[in-house]
Amino acid sequence: MYIQIKALRRTRRGRPIRVRILFLLLIFLLAAAIVFGSIQIDPLMAELAEAAALNMFNDTVNNAYDDFMSKNDMTYHSLVTITKNQKGQITSITTDAEKLNRMCVDINNTISAMMENQPVKVKVPLGTLTNIDLFQGQGPSFVVKLTQSNTEETLTKTTFREAGLNQTEHIILFIVNMTMTLILPNTTAYYEYTQEFIVAQSVIVGDVPSYYLTPAE
Repeated sequence: MYIQIKALRRTRRGRPIRVRILFLLLIFLLAAAIVFGSIQIDPLMAELAEAAALNMFNDTVNNAYDDFMSKNDMTYHSLVTITKNQKGQITSITTDAEKLNRMCVDINNTISAMMENQPVKVKVPLGTLTNIDLFQGQGPSFVVKLTQSNTEETLTKTTFREAGLNQTEHIILFIVNMTMTLILPNTTAYYEYTQEFIVAQSVIVGDVPSYYLTPAE
């Protein structure tokens, strides 16, 4: 009977030791998972953030451009004046610089206002953090909001190119360039985006002075 009681006491003393060992093992595994996840998160986040930032850029620029175009007369004939001499020959082609400059300023301001204090939202599946192909995109996802700052540039560009016998195509482009900075968990990422829109275009019939023509690329 005495031996049985002594064995029971040993069993009870052994349990806290095993619990401590298990607890320490769990802490070690959790720490390892955190370190591994931290190493994996930046490259993964940079890849996912680039796609999210591109979508944000496209949506913002498209909305700003469409909003301006719906409220302003930006047809070819409202932007371009073609002057001819008495023989019907083209002597000058003038674009409305003031109108195009106002377009650049207004759309730039709209883009800035729309993106101010707006975070880039990145959806990260938990399985992707394991860096195992089998688990890529699997499991529940969590959303990370990344702080962003951006610098945008808006400009217009005019091109002339031959469109056939005695015909010249005249195109007015609107261009948005943006550099976006994203704050990732352990680093900073930089992305550059560009988008072009055809504001107006027309085919001019007649001899266009050669200095207007855009060299072929």
